[in-house]
Amino acid sequence: MCESPETSLSPASASSAFALSVSNLAFAFSSAAALSGCAVAGPLSQVAREVSGAVLLADVSDPGAAAHVASELSHRHGGVDIVVHNAGITRDKTLARMSREQWDQVLTVNLAGVLRITEAILAGPMRDHGRIVCLSSIAGLAGNVGQTNYAASKGGVASYVRALSAELAPRAI
Repeated sequence: MCESPETSLSPASASSAFALSVSNLAFAFSSAAALSGCAVAGPLSQVAREVSGAVLLADVSDPGAAAHVASELSHRHGGVDIVVHNAGITRDKTLARMSREQWDQVLTVNLAGVLRITEAILAGPMRDHGRIVCLSSIAGLAGNVGQTNYAASKGGVASYVRALSAELAPRAI
């Protein structure tokens, strides 16, 4: 993990970011490759500084990242009120030409990352009356040629949100 208020990514990598808190921003990124620019100042660290926040980088495809993110949010900020899951990647190929690795990468980042991080923050730093926003895609409902993995991951996110909403109603999340 790379942690620094001076951390940023290229604009292409920045599109994979998701904010973890409104009053104290933290950012996590979708892949290990995106974390390679850790020492370069840029737009994400600039936003964090403007709101007196902090930057937290984590590879959401790493199974251990969720516990790290939850721990940091608890220790650094005392909890979290809003989580926006925005990390997402594509590996476009028709299903017949798609490798297992391409399938797994997309499902790991786009769906498993959401599930793991949500589970970790709900067990710890997520405050009652908070909000969890999960960005999906119309491709998750209608599909796109060459994006079976992407459609499956985004459809999974949409279904997860519907199922989770009833479970979290008692906490007003």
